[in-house]
Amino acid sequence: MLILYETTLQLVSRPSNFLAMSECYARGMSAAPRVELSEKEREALTSTVRAKTSSQRDVFRARIVVLAAQGKTNVEIAQALGASRPTVGLWRSRFARLGLEGLKDRPRPGRPRVYAEAASTTRRRSASAY
Repeated sequence: MLILYETTLQLVSRPSNFLAMSECYARGMSAAPRVELSEKEREALTSTVRAKTSSQRDVFRARIVVLAAQGKTNVEIAQALGASRPTVGLWRSRFARLGLEGLKDRPRPGRPRVYAEAASTTRRRSASAY
């Protein structure tokens, strides 16, 4: 596509998706960051998805990143996983910025949880104790 700028009278070549990208920016949307996986990251994500002991939260996030690396759009990923576009965009961008560390939960504000500590220190009775 060629665009003529009147001030310089120059022909400037733009990529074919230029109008689509500029339309996104005009609407306040930004283009989804490109996700490329190293072999080590791909192995870590696929093992998370396949492991039976992985939390569903981690599996969900790993699936988003794997589909993004396959070139899927946020809309396609959201439809495939039954998620919202903002959720897909959040995990895609966090992975693009921070890598595998970006898929972990951030510390939450407020008082730390007490239940998790109490549960791990509580002694359980064996079946023979009854």
